[in-house]
Amino acid sequence: VPASGRAVCGEVTELPDGRFLVEADYEDIPLAFAPRWILNLGWTYDFPVGNMGNFSIGASANYTSKMQTSSVPGFRTDRRSLFLLDAQVSWEHPDGRYRVSVWGKNLNNDIERLSVTPVAFLFAFENPTRPRTYGITLTADF
Repeated sequence: VPASGRAVCGEVTELPDGRFLVEADYEDIPLAFAPRWILNLGWTYDFPVGNMGNFSIGASANYTSKMQTSSVPGFRTDRRSLFLLDAQVSWEHPDGRYRVSVWGKNLNNDIERLSVTPVAFLFAFENPTRPRTYGITLTADF
């Protein structure tokens, strides 16, 4: 029986030929991993720079509203809304053989739990978002 005090499978009704389950209304219990809103916005701008090759600038913003991170609501299973901001700048050689990208992910450093897996009421595994990350990617085609 969950913390709400309701039976998980609904009410049981006796019939002459056996038992069966009756539908129950659980709309007040939030669905796990089902946020109300998921919004994504991204853009990329490519422009050639004469004999120097091509440059590209891009960014993306991702918003997910609050949600439950476990199928059984409990302590620390809710997650607040999450906003992630990513960006990158790239240069590509005129012949297309070389490319350099400088990028950043989660630039606003919004850290929040992505999921919770409780283990026998003893402890729980939590998976967080990645923190702010920067990098350079070098690509060469031979």
